[in-house]
Amino acid sequence: MRPDGGGDESLYDGVPGPPDDFDDLDADFGSAFDTGSPADGPSTSEEWRPSPAPRRPRPERVVMSARDAFASDDDSPSVGRLRARPYVLTKGRTRARRDLAVETLVSAEPHARWHLHKPGSEYRKLGQLCTQPLSVAEIAANLSVPLGVARVLISDLAETGFVKVHATRSNPSGRPDRLLLDRVLEGLRRL
Repeated sequence: MRPDGGGDESLYDGVPGPPDDFDDLDADFGSAFDTGSPADGPSTSEEWRPSPAPRRPRPERVVMSARDAFASDDDSPSVGRLRARPYVLTKGRTRARRDLAVETLVSAEPHARWHLHKPGSEYRKLGQLCTQPLSVAEIAANLSVPLGVARVLISDLAETGFVKVHATRSNPSGRPDRLLLDRVLEGLRRL
């Protein structure tokens, strides 16, 4: 017979019953069918409540602008290193307005009004780098930013007339000139 009083006993043949000291366990730990009030002993009016979880201190809110992106302290070990997320520098944009290959050369316009950009800004740093033509890959490496971020920054400056994007020399097959690629590779190795 089943424990609930009905059914076929043959289903439970070979199934072990409760241990001999099962009643002692109920006395020590309570029954599995405990209703919450003790069977013996005084009842208490206080309900058990878990202690509140310790509160974590709220993280300090850090607001950075693109001009704050680079370290400015000379004593800091991370001078010139990126301190902000790349999307802060590009204002959330992931694609450049112009199609710029890694070997595309960029140079600063000498008569551009660079004073409009704040000192230490990524745009001004890019302008200082490009006094001589540099490839997009070299600019990204020197600024310590991902290639996509460098493309967006260069595209912004090219649209506003601060930098000039030079047409890539190519051979008759449409591929970039071998000398240019060698120069880019050599520049990347120097970094």
